[in-house]
Amino acid sequence: CPCVQAAASGHPVIVCDLHTQARARWPAFADLAAQHPREIGALFGFPLRFDDTTLGSVNLYNRTRRALNPTEITEASDAIAVAAIALLTTPGCIATDPPPPSGADPWRSMHLAIGVITAQLDAPPREALAHMRAYAFTHNMLLSDLADTVLARQLDAADLQR
Repeated sequence: CPCVQAAASGHPVIVCDLHTQARARWPAFADLAAQHPREIGALFGFPLRFDDTTLGSVNLYNRTRRALNPTEITEASDAIAVAAIALLTTPGCIATDPPPPSGADPWRSMHLAIGVITAQLDAPPREALAHMRAYAFTHNMLLSDLADTVLARQLDAADLQR
C-alpha cells in the first residue's frame, strides 16, 4: 500500500484518485478502499524519517480526489519530520531492534500472491484473499507463510479451493 511504499522508498507517494490509481499498484488495498468511496478520495503516504533512519510512515487522507501542490507536499513533509524528531527524543518511544533487511517488504509477497491467485481464479482480489485466509486458517498457517508458499509455486488456486 502507499504507506509501505513511502517508508521503503523514502519519498512521498501521492495517490490523487485512490479509486482509479490504486487498483493496478495495490489491488487488495484498492478493494478495501472501494468499501469507503465517500470517505477516502485521495491518499498521501509520507515516510517518517530522520536523517537516514526510516521510522515508519504517515498516511494523510482527503475525502475528495485531488493532488497536493508542491507547497502542500513540503509543508506535510516538514510537519512529519517534526513528528519524527518528537518520537526520537521521547524516551522509550522507539524500539531499538535492528531494522529488517533493506529488501524486506512484508506486504510485497502478500500482494504478489493475491495477484497470482486472482489470475488463476479469474476473480477479484477480495475473493483470492478470502480463499487464502480460509486455507491459512484451516491449515494453521500464517497468511504471510502461505503467500510465500504460493509464490514458490508449491500451492495454487486449485489447492486453496479444496
